[in-house]
Amino acid sequence: MLNEGKVVVNDGGPVAAAAPKPAAAAPKPLAAEAAPVAAASPAGAASSPAATLAAAFKLQDKKAEVLNNFKNYRVDMSVPTTPAFAVLGATPETILQPKAPRDLAVSLVQSLSNDDKLGKGVGFDIAPYMLAYGKTTSLQDYQMDGRIRALSNVQLSFGAIKQDAASGSVTRAAGGASFVLFDEGDPRNRGSALAGCFTKSTDEMLGDGSKLPPWVGDALKAQFKGEDPKPFMAEATKQLSAHFDKCRKQFKQATWNSTRWTGGLAQAVHNRGGGTHRGANGFWTTYSLNLNGDDHTDLSQRESEGRSQALFHYRRTNREEVASTSDPRGFMLRRGDMLALGAKYGSDTRNVSIEASWQRGRFDNGDTEKARKLAIGGELMVSKDLWLVVSIGGRGGQKNGNNSPFVLGGLKFGSSSESTGAFGP
Repeated sequence: MLNEGKVVVNDGGPVAAAAPKPAAAAPKPLAAEAAPVAAASPAGAASSPAATLAAAFKLQDKKAEVLNNFKNYRVDMSVPTTPAFAVLGATPETILQPKAPRDLAVSLVQSLSNDDKLGKGVGFDIAPYMLAYGKTTSLQDYQMDGRIRALSNVQLSFGAIKQDAASGSVTRAAGGASFVLFDEGDPRNRGSALAGCFTKSTDEMLGDGSKLPPWVGDALKAQFKGEDPKPFMAEATKQLSAHFDKCRKQFKQATWNSTRWTGGLAQAVHNRGGGTHRGANGFWTTYSLNLNGDDHTDLSQRESEGRSQALFHYRRTNREEVASTSDPRGFMLRRGDMLALGAKYGSDTRNVSIEASWQRGRFDNGDTEKARKLAIGGELMVSKDLWLVVSIGGRGGQKNGNNSPFVLGGLKFGSSSESTGAFGP
């Protein structure tokens, strides 16, 4: 049963109605109305068939609220790379891969610096808009207001790494930001595959507006036998919540490699021997392409394993410190342009990647270089919100002669914002 002005349901999923924005008063939590079912059932639901039908229609009325609940579309994907690390040379991956931001995230890295001394770093990330307004943002706001959609996908970060270089101990810190320009796999998009899965589930469990679901007939039969029909309604809402959780799982499996386009920038400061000065700065953009080519609205028709993605990356950096044994300062400043290509293969919980990059650099002493790097890496979900990233490879063409193999690794942890069930608060 569809209420006018609340939602329009079509084959592509729910589309928030272009009605005037509702008052800012917080809606009553759905959980209090639909689970347990007794709260959603009128008084005397067990006393007459009419009351049972009334309870069924009342649950159908909840359909629009369930499908338009913004929190139902919060899905936790892999934790993204800390943007600040891009100008510190501390990212396990050469390519800053496009991913949806987490509300809060922490990254730990352990890498080899340019002079082969061990460096360790830590990074912190936040999605400021979602932290401040995520609990009050509606699906209609997100879909209709481009500013809200853009701000919801901004990630701010801070990172620091300490390295024992030939010229002495160096602490480098940076602040950065990344933003999503396009995301085909955003579950909150109008007509997304997740919305289609939710719509199919609610049609099955609550009815599609033209007929009542099968559990209503079972409840009426039980009532005619003198039994309580409430367990049938309770089971229906329980199954709907289970279906929603399954939809989220299928969505992550089928869209982790979606086509996306992101960008970012960062600025670093360095502390060397007690003096602090401006460090490297840069900007970058990455485009990922879904190589499976599937666009089925029905998530069950998509492959969940063996999915692949192509990656294209460009980065410009300025004032990047590069270790040097010939320069009296112990380092040179490089301005560089990097182009990188990559590919990933696997699933939403584990995948492998290969990356190749080429960089043209010019140093402040007039020297130039043409460097290259090849790396093979992997990403593994250790637990629900904890990820391990490892990369090994080699490089060549470095002006300072540091062309040795490398091993880079990191741990990434993100706060969980994913909803459970169908009637979350």
